[in-house]
Amino acid sequence: IKGGITEDTNQFTQEPFYYLTQLPTLPQIYIDDVLSRPNEDYTYFPPERPNRTPLIDNDSLFDTTPFIKDCNNHFGYTAATILRFDPMTVLDWHVDHPRKCAMNILINEVDGMSRTFMREQVSGWNYRMLEVKYSVGVPILINTMLQHTTYNFHPTKTRYVLSVSFGREATYSEVKEYLQKFTDYN
Repeated sequence: IKGGITEDTNQFTQEPFYYLTQLPTLPQIYIDDVLSRPNEDYTYFPPERPNRTPLIDNDSLFDTTPFIKDCNNHFGYTAATILRFDPMTVLDWHVDHPRKCAMNILINEVDGMSRTFMREQVSGWNYRMLEVKYSVGVPILINTMLQHTTYNFHPTKTRYVLSVSFGREATYSEVKEYLQKFTDYN
């Protein structure tokens, strides 16, 4: 995994994502916390959209880390959300509002049968597209102002992602620059 997209043959006008390679793999204690949550703990968001994602908002062990507290002090708001992608489901193309970016960390692999894509419209029905290549525990900063989608093609396994949101006004480039100072979550 490289630190950024250096060979983007699709030539996005905005950087779609960035691997935060200076941060360590997410410690197992936070992965175990996510995987221990029963389905009853999840709610659905957004409620008005038929394409809703099961999630647990602002209630993970990762929310108690110095990393989250420091980012919260800097951006005015930072919190982690657990996203659940049930077997044989799709979170259709969308952009996130009001957040402009997210630090996503894959919690578990589902036998290579789950994919996340990003796209940017060229004209009409033509798009530039890239796949976000996740690895378990590796943080990736996602530009959520670009359209993105996630598919879980696995017939029985659920995919989990820990997704960290930063202040409503924080841009992708501001968050990317700020996160460069971190080498740990503690």
